[in-house]
Order: sequence, then C-alpha cells, then structure tokens
Amino acid sequence: DGRHDGSPHSFADLPQEERIAAFTPTPEILPTSDILFDSWALTTIREKLPGRPPVEPYLHGIAEWEPPETHVAWREEVGIVGDGLLDRYKPEDLLEAYPIKPHELLRDVTSRVFKHLQELAKTRPRTRVWVIDPDNSVRVATLEEIASKGNEERLAGRTVLLPPAAGGLQSGTLDGKALFADDVADEWYTDKERTRKRRVRTWDDSPVPEDMRLVLTIDRQPEADEDEEPTAGEEALMGKRLWKWYTEPRSADDDGSETAREQELAPHLEAVAKLAQRIAERLALPETEAGAAVLAARWHDLGKARQRWQYYVCNDDYPTRILAKSLGTRHWRSLDGYRHEFASLLDVQFGRDDSAREKEWADAPKKVRDLALHSIAAHHGCARPHFSAANAFDPESPVARWEAASQETPVRFARLQRMYGRWGLAYLESLLRAADWADSAAKPKDRKEKEKRS
Repeated sequence: DGRHDGSPHSFADLPQEERIAAFTPTPEILPTSDILFDSWALTTIREKLPGRPPVEPYLHGIAEWEPPETHVAWREEVGIVGDGLLDRYKPEDLLEAYPIKPHELLRDVTSRVFKHLQELAKTRPRTRVWVIDPDNSVRVATLEEIASKGNEERLAGRTVLLPPAAGGLQSGTLDGKALFADDVADEWYTDKERTRKRRVRTWDDSPVPEDMRLVLTIDRQPEADEDEEPTAGEEALMGKRLWKWYTEPRSADDDGSETAREQELAPHLEAVAKLAQRIAERLALPETEAGAAVLAARWHDLGKARQRWQYYVCNDDYPTRILAKSLGTRHWRSLDGYRHEFASLLDVQFGRDDSAREKEWADAPKKVRDLALHSIAAHHGCARPHFSAANAFDPESPVARWEAASQETPVRFARLQRMYGRWGLAYLESLLRAADWADSAAKPKDRKEKEKRS
C-alpha cells in the first residue's frame, strides 16, 4: 500500500552496514592517562599548563571535519559598561556572575556570522562588542575591528556578545540588516509555564525580587554623590544609576553572601552542620568521612568574622552582630583579594579565641582533620590545589600562619586525592557544598521546619 515503517524499532530490521551508515559516524575517542586526569583536576590553576589540553575533545571525541562555528548573543551590559567602567567591572567577572545560558545563544557557521557582522559594521562601526574566547577570557573591540578583512578565523570557536542596540536578530536568525535585538538573559524560568524567573535585573529602587539574592550591583556613576543629579547625556537610560542583578540562591560554588534576607553567622553554621549530619547519615558514610563533613560544616565560614569581610557585606553592627549573608555588598574590590575560606582554615587549624573548639579539633583523628580542612578550603572552588598568592592572607592573623597554611594546602590536596581518588575526593567536597546550599537556598519558613525536624 506504499506505506513504510519508519519507527525506531524498524531500524533493527536493517542490515548492519545500512544501519551504521544511517547514523552519524562514531567520533574518534582520544586516549587519556593519569597524568591528564591529574592536570584537569587542578581547577584553581586557570592559566594554560604544559601538558594540559582542553578537555572537550576528550569528552566528545573528534568527529569528521566540520566548518568552524561561532556563537552570537546580545547583552545590555556590553553597551552600558563603557570605557570608564570596564576597569571597575571586568567583562569576565560580569559573565561569571551572570553566565550566558543556552537560550541566549545563536549558533552558525563562522563564515556566515562574519558576513552578517560585516553588514552590521557598515552602519555601526564604532559599536562596542565583547569577543569571548574558549578559555572564557574576553576581548573588548568594535564591530569595525572584528569584522575587518582577515579577521574571520579569529572568530572561530568564539562567542560574539553584542549590545541589543547593534541589532542583528530577525525572527530568531542572524540578520545583518536587522535594526534591533533583545537581551533575553532574564528569560530563564524554573517552570514550563514560564511564571517564575531564575534571575532578574532591576534598576535603582525597584522592589527586591522575592527569594532571590543580589549577585552584583553596577553603579554607572561610582564617583558621584548619592544625591547628585544625572549628568547630561544620560537620556538613553533615563538617569538610571544602580543596576542590580539577582539570581535564585545557587550552590556553594559561588559565595552566596548576598541574599534577599540577612542571616547571622552562628545560626548559619549550626544549620549547615545539622544538614551535613543528616546527609552523612542518609549516605551511610564511614565514621571518618562523616565526622569530617560535620566538622567542616560547623566551621566552614569562620573567616567571615573579620572586619574586612563584614564591611564588604555592609554590616555596620560588627562586631555586635556577625553576618553570614546580607541584603547586599560593597564592590568586590573592597575585599582586596580576601578569601574567607582561607581565614576559616587558619581559625580551625591554629585556633582563635575558642578553647572548646580547639579541644574538639585536637581530639579529632588526623584523617578527619585532614579531610575537614580540605573541605573548608575547597567549598568555594579553591584549594585544587592551592590558594593564589593574592588570596592566601588574613589581615587579622600572623603572617607565619598564612605561609604555613598556603604551603600545606596543595600537599594535603595531593595526599587526599591519592587516598580517595579524583572523583572520590570531589564527591566528598560536595557534601559541605550541598549542606551549605540547602541552608542558603531555604526560605525562612522552610528553615524553621528543618530546625523543628532536627
């Protein structure tokens, strides 16, 4: 009757050779080695390392040759963060705080993208763009510069980030003649009905989004007085000054110190310790690993009890009140490289005005102390294997302690990775992060219910 069975099940009836020919060829799988896995595990060394190739070809294999591709996206910050603000708000930091998500990206063959960019450059040559390299570094240029003859190859494998005013998007496709485009960074939802966003950006005194935390505030006039009137030339943004970026509470891989509510340090540490205990029990962890997880959770944020860090989170009541989370923060530069987890490491390892904690620490087995120290050091992604020289300090502790802790950190990482394996150690690190995230993400009502159950 002319009908054919096109169901997936029908493929089994095809001869093997035809079946194989119907699918994409199997990519070439590259051989790996312990040396490669060890080099990839050193995630805090972001610079290029000899003998550490990009991991992507090893994950996906090498397929037959395909023409190079370029991604394009549109973001308001490309146009708003101008020359006078780029030193203060580095593009890499902005994109780390508010990552580009798949729904924002348009992908096409590099040659076609280049032609459309050349078309845009004809009418907007001086428009600023950001070019994101595979290593996530950002090059700031103009449309004229990136679309000039001979630059096509430099866009292969990159992402071009345009301001919406540059145009270039028409009916979901790249079009060099289109006059406008939209920034859809905030069109990312938690539900299929698209009723609740995962992140929101607002201006000035707009209401704080419910149950979200502030990750960044961009001050377009950082040198101006609070009550100063907008200057001439501000018409495009109607005098708007403070651009506030909010996201849902996320994992402990980011600091998570800015929330839609304040939280004091002592209750936070207690809550995270209880959650770590519950996680350890549910997973039936051995005594050593369970004990390390609970100790690390109990003390992981001690380094937040510092004047510099409390100033950063806008706590004017320190030391009467010590905050773990706040409604907002000052600019990250006020920390001057300070990492609270490094200071936490010092407090736990060397003691700091708490004899009970020092006794409990001294009584813990060596293996428990080792794993707890690493979990504390690594709970925001550092200590794999080290803290950089710019971060390995604490203005309220003796220099000798900094030096000892910074030297011991990579040695301890190597020792634990040898003991637990690469994935085993990463798994154990995740226990504290999971407990920290669970408390940070909980709504006040949820937290009270958890405390009752505990």
